[in-house]
Amino acid sequence: MKDNQLKLYFRFLSFFKPFLPQLIVGLIFYASEGITYTYMLSVFQIQIIDSITTGTAGNLLPIILRLLISASVFLTISCTGLYILFYCISKVDCYIKGEILHSISSQKKPIEHSADYITKFTNDTSLMLSLMWNTSSLLRMLVGGFGGVLLLSMIDWRLMVIAIIIGIISLLAQTVCAKYLKPIAKHIQADANNVHRRFMDIIDGAVVIRMFNISELKMKQFTDEANTLYNSWIISNKINTFRLGFASIEKWVESVGMIGIGFLFMTKWELSISELIIIPMLTQPIITCLTSFGNFVANIQPGLAGARRVYEAIDEPSENLKEDYPNLELYDEKAVLKIENVHYSYEKEYPILNGINLEANSGEFIGIVGASGSGKTTLLKLLLGIISPDEGHITICNQDIENVSLNSRRAQFAYVSQETLLFDDTLQQNIFVGKMDSLDSEINQAAYDAGLNSFIENIGGLNQPVGEKGSKLSGGQRQRIAIARALVRKAPILLLDEATSALDAETEFQILDTFINMPKRPIILFITHRLSAIKNADKICVLDNGCIKETGTHSDLIKQGGIYARLWSAQKPTDSLKMSKLVNLQG
Repeated sequence: MKDNQLKLYFRFLSFFKPFLPQLIVGLIFYASEGITYTYMLSVFQIQIIDSITTGTAGNLLPIILRLLISASVFLTISCTGLYILFYCISKVDCYIKGEILHSISSQKKPIEHSADYITKFTNDTSLMLSLMWNTSSLLRMLVGGFGGVLLLSMIDWRLMVIAIIIGIISLLAQTVCAKYLKPIAKHIQADANNVHRRFMDIIDGAVVIRMFNISELKMKQFTDEANTLYNSWIISNKINTFRLGFASIEKWVESVGMIGIGFLFMTKWELSISELIIIPMLTQPIITCLTSFGNFVANIQPGLAGARRVYEAIDEPSENLKEDYPNLELYDEKAVLKIENVHYSYEKEYPILNGINLEANSGEFIGIVGASGSGKTTLLKLLLGIISPDEGHITICNQDIENVSLNSRRAQFAYVSQETLLFDDTLQQNIFVGKMDSLDSEINQAAYDAGLNSFIENIGGLNQPVGEKGSKLSGGQRQRIAIARALVRKAPILLLDEATSALDAETEFQILDTFINMPKRPIILFITHRLSAIKNADKICVLDNGCIKETGTHSDLIKQGGIYARLWSAQKPTDSLKMSKLVNLQG
């Protein structure tokens, strides 16, 4: 194996360090089968043959009984070792998958292909763990080979040397095959990942596929990827077929050849019939031991390819939680948010935010509007610590949020995103995650404030499952659950990113009324394209090309006749009369 392969392999072995004592015992017990099998069968076979050839067949029964007892003892030891290996490998399997999940939940880079991580979590981890089974098998072969060398040398050292030479020739043949299997194994893993991606596309996009009648296109894409994987497997199977076929023929040639050599030894040197008969039995472990090195290198190629992809997931850079930084603290439970001259760009040539300045005091309702791509969602990501500003400062109560621990920073925010994410759990648990120590009464109140009371009654209570990603619910119902999750958090700053886009006008007005009349109203930053929802906001900021071009109340901005006025005129809101019934925030 090359240096990079050795690094992958030894890093894999390092995962077993917490279970090192158990692993050593398991490997010793499991590997002991190699030498005990060779030793017991050869010794007892000599005794049985000698008993028959010398006319003392009456001794056969005690010999067979000893053989059965010895076999039972060593079989128990080997099975115990196998059980211990299963235990260690299962523990490491759980640990590695936990590391992948931790990396996914904390990595900086957004996940582009979920199928890629599903493949790493399932298929690649299984292939990676096969490295330990290959290692244990190699160790058992080595122990068996050592036993064969020891016993064969006791019969005649020249036979031992011949067996070793034949084994080396076999090893070279296996090594050549392993050289060709390495790149194929990498291709198979990449091709399998592409098949999983196409599969996930079909599952997630089933409705769109039917609506646009593109099932043939998607199936062709899937079939093309599957055929590519099939072709890679065919190449791998051809090499393995040749390798295994060569090994089978080789065993027959070795057995017949060693018997022939044994007859030659009988004619020139003293060699008993029983020793002649067990020569192939003793030769086989030696040759198998040597060829097992070549087999080992070939067999671990898929495992190393899987390990490489698993390490890619585990080593993905994670966000800095800044746990050694001071916690952000509020005074009198009132937040003052200041955004001062903030700049941000995903790429230097394409700035997203240019000198954003905004101040919000506790209880203020601020609407943020602008065209798609103007930087509205990016501004919320900056607040939440998902990204950091290139220039400028964001402070809460005069504390720079870049200089506080990330968890204490995020504790100041409740967030409802554009795309509502629900967990495959009950409705109650999906609200509960907003505040892990919330009481049942708080959850019930949040659900009521989010307009879920009649829906909860119809489905039979909060303990009803919502399905995978909330599949059992409508878009509006999912959005209301996300709003309830944010309300139960009772954070000093509430971030709403198109949080009511899936709601009908009446439900939207009810929820906005709840926001307005909250006893301890937080700072509310409400991103929306539906201008009627922020008509009565304390302040409306209009983002355009990364800059706040206009700021003021609805009436002020209409009088200015600028961007906001044009947007308002274009929308021609029909629900403005209902909206006017809400309590005026400035009153």
